[in-house]
Amino acid sequence: FLNFFEIFKVCNKSFVMVKLSEEESTRRIERRISYLTGLGVKDPQKVLDANHGWGYSVQYMENHVKYFEVFGISSVPSLIDNCPKVLSPGIDCIGEKLLYLEEMGIKDVCSVVEKTPEIIGTISIENMKEHFQYLKDLGIEDVGGFIERRPNSLTRSPETSKNIVTYLESLGVKNVKRIVTKLPSIFETSIPNMEEKVSYFRDLGIDDIGKVIEKLPQSIGTLSISNLKKHVGYLEGLGVRNIAKTVVRNPKVLSFSIENMNKHVIYLESVGVRKDRIGKIVEKTPGLLGSVSIENMRVHVEYLEGLGIRDVGKVIER
Repeated sequence: FLNFFEIFKVCNKSFVMVKLSEEESTRRIERRISYLTGLGVKDPQKVLDANHGWGYSVQYMENHVKYFEVFGISSVPSLIDNCPKVLSPGIDCIGEKLLYLEEMGIKDVCSVVEKTPEIIGTISIENMKEHFQYLKDLGIEDVGGFIERRPNSLTRSPETSKNIVTYLESLGVKNVKRIVTKLPSIFETSIPNMEEKVSYFRDLGIDDIGKVIEKLPQSIGTLSISNLKKHVGYLEGLGVRNIAKTVVRNPKVLSFSIENMNKHVIYLESVGVRKDRIGKIVEKTPGLLGSVSIENMRVHVEYLEGLGIRDVGKVIER
């Protein structure tokens, strides 16, 4: 058996070794933080925390930074700040992903990676391949161009994209391919968010929601529910009684700038259209609030006046 003195020496030696190990670990972390700070990374601690464990040496990080710079990334510090995990995969793995993106027809891979660094940081190449294949199966001809327009769509799982397509079809959308091509960001919209808008449309009395979506994909995608309500309120203020009929006839009326619509209304009134008749005119021809430019309307008014028609306002009201 060890005597007390021998036990003390063993324990003390172990304590010193642990102490030295902790100090060396602290120095290593400090060197890494110093390197990232010098590189221009805004929050080195965030990068450190994201890559828990940090077995990466400064040399390891330098190799990654040089690789990104040689590839053509314009701001490596921003890339790391936006997605600290870009330092996690090995260079071979990163290279495989970048090569695959090029093979898929993406012309500006650097731009795609800078917009969505998760592509090389957290998204597996298997996931990417599955997503690309699903887009092809959906009928998207230029998959590379699609991703370049909206690279963030790759951060969603292929299963999520499939669920969105199924939901759109359940609403009566016949040409989902056209919707997705026109508005790639539709894959970034959550189904609960869509359901909220659909519920609002139904409250307005709109039955053919699929038709509205096909004419204006933004109505269920990028336009917020508050924005939709603001536009409906504006139309009601003009005297539009049948909002459902007006929206189905031309859904774009929900996306026109209210300021611009106001200018159109002012012009119509300036040529003799009575204020209390504006609502009825909009119900018949919603495009007058935005699809037709004021300059175009002016040309038509001048033409009618040239024919000798004095009260153009009454003609428009008919």
